[in-house]
Formats: sequence, C-alpha cells, structure tokens
Amino acid sequence: MTTNILLGLIVIAELYRILILHKKTTKKSYFKNKIKGTETIIWDMEFKKFKTAEIREQIRKEYDYMKSRLHAFEAKKETEEDKDEKARVDDAITLATRDKDRLESQIKSLDVEIAGSPKTPEYPDGADGMVQNIESLEELKGMLKDWVKKI
Repeated sequence: MTTNILLGLIVIAELYRILILHKKTTKKSYFKNKIKGTETIIWDMEFKKFKTAEIREQIRKEYDYMKSRLHAFEAKKETEEDKDEKARVDDAITLATRDKDRLESQIKSLDVEIAGSPKTPEYPDGADGMVQNIESLEELKGMLKDWVKKI
C-alpha cells in the first residue's frame, strides 16, 4: 500500500517537472525574470561599492601615515646639521613624497570609480561611478515593473 502511494507521488512529481520544463514562457514572466536579474545586479553593485569604499579607507589611512612621516622628515631635515644625515633625510623625503603622491592618485581614482566625475579636463566626457550605475538600474527596475503592469 505505501509503495503504491510513494510510486504515485513520484509519478506526480515527474509529471509536474515535465510540465514546468515544457511550459511556454510568456512575455510577463520574461519581464518578471528581468526584474529579478536587475535586482541581483544592483546587489552586486552595492557589494562592489562597499568593498571599494573599504579599500579606499585603507589607502587613506596609509596616505595619512605617509603625510605624517613626510612632515617628520622635513622637521628632522631642518634640525639636522650633519651633511650625510641631511642627504639621507632628503632621500627619505623624496621617497615619502613619491609614495604620498601615488596614494593620493589611487584615492582619486577610487573616488571616481565610486562616485563618478563631472566633465573635467581629465575626464572630457565625465565618468559614471557605481552610484550612478545603481541609480540607473533602480530606474530600469521601476520601468520594468510599470511595463509588467501594462502587459
């Protein structure tokens, strides 16, 4: 008796699976799936934005440290009287300045990646950041929802 019930359930489940696989896709279901896909893209972009902001914060901390080292070297240079030591401090200042400039350019590029940029000589056409991309995807999602209501 129980084997017949189990076999019946298996047959029903297999028939249901076959029906779902061969079900024709409608316009409405297609666009509902598009809405779901757009939502997942938004989630991905939000995650990427969060991680990029974390990386930017780490670089900013390193940048602040490098600026303080540079100020310390400059103060040491003013008080130093030995010429050999002054030359070593000058070399350290050069290296620290180069590192500070490198970190500053990384911070600027991450800022552009996150928030975008208006038209500037550096970006003649402007640059869309993750914030603008998320906003446009939200707008697209709203358009898709309106379209599904009209179908």
